[in-house]
Amino acid sequence: MNPWWVLGEKFADSDKDLAKLNSGVFRFQRRSIDFKPGGIYIIKGPRRVGKTLLLKMLILNLLKKGADRLSIFYYSLDSIKSAKELSNMLYDFFDNLGLGTRYIMLDEVQNVEGWENVIQALANEGMLKNTVTVVTGSLAHVLRQELMPGRGTEGNTYIMRTLTFGDFCSNLISVFAKINYGSNKFDIKEEIGHLQGFLKPETRWPIAALGDDIDTYADGLMHALGKRISLEESTDEIYASVNALVPYAVVLKKLFSVYMRTGGYPISINSYFQELPGKPAFSIAQQVYEELYLYAKNDASTMAGTGRAGDPSFAEGVLQGALSGIGKSISYTKLSRQASMNTKTFIEYSRRLRESYVFLTLNGLDKKLEPLRLQKSYFCDLMLHYSVGSYRTGEEPNRYAESILNSDSVGIAIEEIVASHLSQAKEDDPMRRYDTYLYFLKGEKELDFIYRRDDGSYLGIEIKYQNSVSEKNDLYRIKGIDHYLIVSKDTLERGEHSITVPAYLLLAALGKSSKDL
Repeated sequence: MNPWWVLGEKFADSDKDLAKLNSGVFRFQRRSIDFKPGGIYIIKGPRRVGKTLLLKMLILNLLKKGADRLSIFYYSLDSIKSAKELSNMLYDFFDNLGLGTRYIMLDEVQNVEGWENVIQALANEGMLKNTVTVVTGSLAHVLRQELMPGRGTEGNTYIMRTLTFGDFCSNLISVFAKINYGSNKFDIKEEIGHLQGFLKPETRWPIAALGDDIDTYADGLMHALGKRISLEESTDEIYASVNALVPYAVVLKKLFSVYMRTGGYPISINSYFQELPGKPAFSIAQQVYEELYLYAKNDASTMAGTGRAGDPSFAEGVLQGALSGIGKSISYTKLSRQASMNTKTFIEYSRRLRESYVFLTLNGLDKKLEPLRLQKSYFCDLMLHYSVGSYRTGEEPNRYAESILNSDSVGIAIEEIVASHLSQAKEDDPMRRYDTYLYFLKGEKELDFIYRRDDGSYLGIEIKYQNSVSEKNDLYRIKGIDHYLIVSKDTLERGEHSITVPAYLLLAALGKSSKDL
């Protein structure tokens, strides 16, 4: 797994992960991390968002900068099952390492129970003082920074998820603005920034999907997208920021229609734009849906860190049962019966799906803003929704997606996208998880989301993805919430107690946590 020890930079010519990158239409920008020797960095997030690719690009750029090829160690823990085996491997590496700063990169560490004890033992012996240690994984509870208190993980935990709509726009618009993000120079502070830019500038046919006016507005829109909205701001400030994007509304609406089809997975976005034999233009290859479904099912049916396997049929039951409950108050008893499972087992498998970033689950509040024993769940990305729905119905995945987006169910899809974006708005797990600031209201009427600001005030958020929206008819107000945001299809207006903004303008400008790559 370390071919650069022999080949140096030329390892990239035959690396399967970099080959996929080079065969794609786009490379995607991620935030950079300031890696420092002695630090232990944890990067967690769902499968297929680019964590492995991030490590491979880091390795390539280190080599280009002149790092000793024998000081870089990478290993995917898919093939290691014991902490003892991992420990032996790492000690052997340190016995044979090269010169200068050392780099340890461990991929998918959730596969090895006790991996953190191995890293902590190395740290205790002082072996990591001149080492940048990076671990990645797809199960949140296995990568908790408190597993290694005082060992340099504090403040060094990051989340890498599917692209938000704002990041999606910035990446695609940068193509047409002809912004050159690539560079042969390497700065370790910017290594993640190299995962960006347009790979094939001669490829013009994506413009056919988005319209020629993309070229016209690209430069101005890139500048406008540079200022992101924080929900900590007043509604007046939010409205002003959204209003600044109105000149680009036509472009953003087109981009949003694409995003609603592709979700935020780089693999699905590239597939949508890729021209391949036998694949209809502007569609996503069926194997992409299949792959995402299988990853979700396997994560749910694997009891990570226990050495015991779960039941794949139970995982399927929970995934498919979730479709009928998207955005609704969950009755675990009802859903477990539909899946022919006992309630305790259903809840356990649901928890695993939350831990692997397949589901996100919100807690309910009553009209007095007191906690309720109610929850509602969403898929973390629309592509997961489409993949599970297609599998359950047997319908061709692209047709299934279109049926959702061209029916009354589109409102649920929008609610799902908004939930995903809100969950990233200021999460800096573990100290501030999304379920500590994001809720929903359940009472005589429902309020889709309640966002708790840092000053203790609340922002009520309601999804009304319809042609006509008014504060009088579409807003349910309660005591204790003074400010409201209505997410509409096209309506932009300021009301007495609320602001109404189109989804494609709000989500294009909505910021996210500094810990979210």
